[in-house]
Amino acid sequence: IKVYMIGPVSDEMEATEKMLKRAGIHVEQAEAQRDWHNFFVAKAVEDAENDVPHEERTYAFTGDYGQNIMFPHFGDEQPGSTYYFSQLTMLNFGLVNHAH
Repeated sequence: IKVYMIGPVSDEMEATEKMLKRAGIHVEQAEAQRDWHNFFVAKAVEDAENDVPHEERTYAFTGDYGQNIMFPHFGDEQPGSTYYFSQLTMLNFGLVNHAH
């Protein structure tokens, strides 16, 4: 990302330019990571469809950690008298095998 400034450059403008450069690098890294992930997901699906032997197969798993899920979950709002009850907070972890 190139940022062009005309006139005297203030500390605030320099900080903004650095932030924009870091954000651009972050976006490029995220895109590269996504491409890498998609490559292995496609390979895992292909291996599963072609019944590649277990010891030669590529597997792709994705884990996702969700924080502070309220139980019971009432949606966006708590209806009626349950508004005053303290809900139980749970932590959850999900795992996906993309080949199945």
